[in-house]
Amino acid sequence: MNLAALSSTDVLLVGVGGKTGHWYARLLLKHGHRVIGYDKNPNATIPKDILGHPHFTLASCAEDELLERHRPAAVTLSPGVPLSRPIFSEAERQGILVFSEVEFTAPWLAQKYRSIGITGTDGKSTTTALIAHILSSMGIAALACGNYGIPFSQLLLESEKFKDIRVLAAELSSYQLERCRGLTLDVAVYLNLAPDHLDRYASMADYCLAKWNIYHALRPNGTLVINRRLLPEEDTILGNRHPLITNRRDNIQIIPINTGTIESVNYTFHDKKLYARDSKMPLTLADEFALQGRHNLGNILFAMEAVKALLPTSDLLQLVAAAKSFGGLPHRYEVLPSPDGNIYINDSKATTTQAALTALSCSPAPIFMFLGGRGKGESYAELASETAKKRVICFVYGEEKENFAAALQLSGTEYFVFDDLRSAFHAARSLQQKKKIPRVTYLLAPAVTSWDQFGSFEERGDFFRSLVKSI
Repeated sequence: MNLAALSSTDVLLVGVGGKTGHWYARLLLKHGHRVIGYDKNPNATIPKDILGHPHFTLASCAEDELLERHRPAAVTLSPGVPLSRPIFSEAERQGILVFSEVEFTAPWLAQKYRSIGITGTDGKSTTTALIAHILSSMGIAALACGNYGIPFSQLLLESEKFKDIRVLAAELSSYQLERCRGLTLDVAVYLNLAPDHLDRYASMADYCLAKWNIYHALRPNGTLVINRRLLPEEDTILGNRHPLITNRRDNIQIIPINTGTIESVNYTFHDKKLYARDSKMPLTLADEFALQGRHNLGNILFAMEAVKALLPTSDLLQLVAAAKSFGGLPHRYEVLPSPDGNIYINDSKATTTQAALTALSCSPAPIFMFLGGRGKGESYAELASETAKKRVICFVYGEEKENFAAALQLSGTEYFVFDDLRSAFHAARSLQQKKKIPRVTYLLAPAVTSWDQFGSFEERGDFFRSLVKSI
C-alpha cells in the first residue's frame, strides 16, 4: 500500500465527527488531500477550522450514495467506524483504495518512537495509562495515545509539541486492529477477551481475530505479553484457527499472565503484596498499590512485564515504585469520596457484562448495583446468576431495562426498574433507609453503553458523581 501516491487527491473520510476524526481530517488536509467528510451521526459537530478549509467538503447525502456522488480516489475511516459497513466493501469492489487512520499514521510514527501496543476487552485504558506513567516516572518520556489519550493523527500533526517523547503506550481497539498494515510494535499486550461488540461482529471468533492482529504487528524479536487464557492450550474460541498455531513466529518472546492466580513470569501477588518470582521478600513492604480492585493487580503485572520487556535492564525497585504511585483513571472502578459512610464506586466504563462481573467481584457486600443503558447484544444470564448468588439488589434503567429485568427475574435477584439513573439512585437511597442498612456499596457498573441517555461513559460517570456529591 503506497499512501505516498495519494498526494493531492480526493479522500472520503467516514467518521469525521469524533475527536480522532477531527484530528485525522486536519492531518489529511495538511498532507494536501481534498477531504470529503461524512459522519453517520446527524448531531456530529465539526470544528470551524475544518469546515472553513477550502479543501474540505461536508457530505450531506446518505452513506450508500457517497461513492457515486463524490467519486473519491480513496476511502478512509476513523477508529470508531466498523470496517463491516457496506461502503468499504463496495469501495474495494470498485477498485478504490480503503485504509485506516492507523495505517496512514503508522509508518511515520514507527520511524520516531518505540512502542507498546495494548488491546483486550477490558482494562485497556487503565493499563495504557499505567505503562505511560511507569515509564515517565522512570525518567523516560512516554505518551498514552491511540484509542485512549492523544490520537495518532494529533501526535503526527503536532509532532513538534511531542518532540521529546521516546515511547508510545498505544491503546488499540478491535476496530483499529481490523486494518493496521504498517503498524509496528516493540511489545504487544493482549489483556483479555469477553463478549463485546457482538452487534458489530459476526461471531466471537471474528472479534477475537481482529484483536490478534496486534501479534502480527510485532517487530522481529518483539514480545507478546498475553493472558494465559488466550493461549492455544486454553483458548476455546479459535481452535485450529489460533494465530499461534497457524502463524507461529519463532522470533517472538511470549510472556503469559495468569490473571486467576495473579502471577507472571517475573512477578506474583499475594495478599495484595508484590513478590519477585525469584525472591521471598515482598517488594511493596507493607504498602498497597494506589490502584484499587483485584482485577487491577493483573493490569499491574501486564504493565510491569511490558516495561521490563521493552527495557530489560530497568531497575526493579524503581519500576515497582512507579507502578505503586499510579492511582487509576476516572470512571474505571473509581472509589468516590463518601459523604455518609457508604461506598460509592463509579465504574461507568464497565460497558460489558464481563467488566460488570469484575467490578462486582471486587466490591464489598451489601451491594446496590446500577445496570442500564443501550445494549450490545450480550446475554445477561451469567451476570444475573452472580447477582443472585451475592444477594445484590439491582436497580435497572434506560433502554435495556426490560432485558435486564427478564434475566434478573429468572435468577431470583431482587431488582427494581426505572426510566433513568437519577430515579434509580434516589430509589436506592430510600430503600437503604427503609431497610435500615447501615452501610452499602453503591456500584455503577452498567454492563452496557451509555448512548441511550448520555453522550459517553464519561458523561454518565460524571452524572453519577454529581448524584453522590448532592447527598
